[in-house]
Amino acid sequence: MPFQIAPIENDDFLGVAQILHRGTHDSEPGFALIFPRMETPEGLAKTASILSTGYGKNDDIHWIKAVDEESGRMASSACWITYPHDPYNTSGTFTGERHGDDESNPLRQFFEFFYKDKWLQRSRFEEVRRPHCFLLVLWTDPDFQRKGAATALLDWGLNKADELGLACFLEASPRAHKDGFYHKRGFCDIAAGTWIDERDPDHFRYKIIWMLRPAKGEEPPKRREDQVHRLS
Repeated sequence: MPFQIAPIENDDFLGVAQILHRGTHDSEPGFALIFPRMETPEGLAKTASILSTGYGKNDDIHWIKAVDEESGRMASSACWITYPHDPYNTSGTFTGERHGDDESNPLRQFFEFFYKDKWLQRSRFEEVRRPHCFLLVLWTDPDFQRKGAATALLDWGLNKADELGLACFLEASPRAHKDGFYHKRGFCDIAAGTWIDERDPDHFRYKIIWMLRPAKGEEPPKRREDQVHRLS
């Protein structure tokens, strides 16, 4: 299926929000907290506003889309970040509206713990304490899954990294990792991280796999031990 790859414009973010809702919202509990009420027009509009924050203000952030040439529909969207230097020498922002308004919400508390600790653990990988490309998000509409749209957006970033002579880094969901989607494009595992909420009777958990595609001529990253982090 042919797709046209193009930069995302400011008016496209509502479509990006719709893809997020249709493709991953129900399977990612954190998104329901960060982007609430996406089943409503108001929620989708709010999500689009959040996603477009800072749009066009940083030339190193690349929002791109794959558009189905037959229907004209946006099939997939991605955000690639090119880091020209070590990005982990500053602290991230982890609190506020994007994690829900109710500070007593246990899910908000857990995901603030998760995002803070994930940033810390990521900063300990020497492979990303230097210039590199980072795949922040890659979302595909269910109607276009396994039809090449996501692969086209992944390859766009890999080609850019090759032009710059940089490695590529990402955080894969267990489902994408199991499918081998990223392995087929040269990514190697660095480690897996699991965060567990021990306050929850069911011990709610969230897992990601850190992956790196080395720059051309570089050795694959060394595999670290998997990590488990607990909120009690």
